[in-house]
Amino acid sequence: VEKVADFPNAANISGLAYGDNCLFYTIKDTGEVFYYDLLTNQSTSLGYLYTYTGISGLAYDQVNNLLYVVGGFYLYQFDVSKLVGGELNMSSGTYLDADYCTLQTVACVDGSVYYTGASINDSRVKLVRMEDKYLSSREVLVDGLEISSVAGKSEMSYDSASGLFYMTDAGDRLYT
Repeated sequence: VEKVADFPNAANISGLAYGDNCLFYTIKDTGEVFYYDLLTNQSTSLGYLYTYTGISGLAYDQVNNLLYVVGGFYLYQFDVSKLVGGELNMSSGTYLDADYCTLQTVACVDGSVYYTGASINDSRVKLVRMEDKYLSSREVLVDGLEISSVAGKSEMSYDSASGLFYMTDAGDRLYT
């Protein structure tokens, strides 16, 4: 483990996503999103993300230059090129989960968006894929994922080299 830099607001981060030589991160309670340049070690505020609920997770789609956040029953999409620092930024797309799952984690793979959510009916965790940036094609890949994920306490990321998702759960465990 190597310290890269002092990271402002690290204890208050609600989402972290890797971009092109940068990190995007959101701050709990405010919805402010930052761009952290890994080459200069500088953070720049990209403004505030308008959501109906708090933010539980963040992902960056490098193919389409979009940020995705999850919170409550919703998946939100923000066009990075249109974010304005100091302003309240509206989403370019919002999706209400068809099964009213409480969305917990989000990751992007080759232009597709994947998220997990706990069903409002029986708390079963689902892994869902949205095929493209238009949020038009929803597919439940796994219904009953055997993990103890909780919104705001779980994270998900994808490793393109291995083709695996990595997830943490509320019990401090890591899964692939």
